[in-house]
Amino acid sequence: MKKITAILGLSLLATASFAQSTLERIAGDILADRFGIRRDDVFGIRRDRGDIFDLGPTLSMSRYGNASANDVQRLRASGMGWGEIAHKIGMHPGTFNKLRKQGYFDRDPFWDDVVKRRYGTRQEDIDIVRRRGGRLEDILGAVVIGKATNRKPADVYDQYRRDKDWDRTADKFKFDFSNHSKVGKKVGWDGASVPPGTPPRSTGPGKSKGKGPGNTSTGKRNPPGKGKGNSNAGGSQGKGKGKGGGEDF
Repeated sequence: MKKITAILGLSLLATASFAQSTLERIAGDILADRFGIRRDDVFGIRRDRGDIFDLGPTLSMSRYGNASANDVQRLRASGMGWGEIAHKIGMHPGTFNKLRKQGYFDRDPFWDDVVKRRYGTRQEDIDIVRRRGGRLEDILGAVVIGKATNRKPADVYDQYRRDKDWDRTADKFKFDFSNHSKVGKKVGWDGASVPPGTPPRSTGPGKSKGKGPGNTSTGKRNPPGKGKGNSNAGGSQGKGKGKGGGEDF
C-alpha cells in the first residue's frame, strides 16, 4: 500500500510540474496553429524544456531542418548553438542564415512576429510592455486583453502590475481567457501567413509551393519572401528571401 501511495505521489508531482497557466495554454494553441500540430503535441515536447516560449525556435528548426522537434530539443539541451544544430541535421547554410536573420531562432523576434500577425499589434506597443519589465507571457496577456477590449497593451500591463495576477486582470477588464480563440486570427503555414522559405503543409507527403505572407485574395501584407519547398513525414527544406533581425546564437 505504501508503495502504491508513493507511486501515486510521484505521478501527481510530475503532473503538477507540467501544469499549464492560462497564458501558457494560449501560447500552446498559438504554436499548434502556427506549426499545424495538436496542442497536446506541443506540451508533449515542452516536457523536456520548462518554458513553452522557447519552443518557437525549436519548432522552426524542426520544420525547416528535416528533424523531429524532440531531436532538435535534445541537441539544444546538450549545449549546441543553432548554427551547430543546423549543420548537424543537414540544413543548408544559406537557408539557416536567412532564417536566422529573420529571427526564426530568437524567441523574442519569433513571438513578436506571431503576435503582430495574429492580433494586429504594433511593434511599438510590444516594445513598451517589454521596456516596463514584461515577459513574453505578459506581452501575450496584455495584447490579448487589449485586443478584446480595445485597450492599449501598455495600459493592460500596468493594471497587471497592480494585480500581479493575469486572471484577476482579465476580470477587471471583463474578459474571459477561455474566449481567446475569438480574438485575432490564426497564424499558420498556409495562405496569408506562409513565412519566407515556404515550408510544407503538415497534412502528409507531397509537395507544396507558395509565396510570402499576404498572397491571398484579401491583398493584405506581402513582405519580402518567396520560395519552394518539398515536404514529407519527416520534415522539410526550403529557401526564402526576407529582411529582419535576430540574434546570432
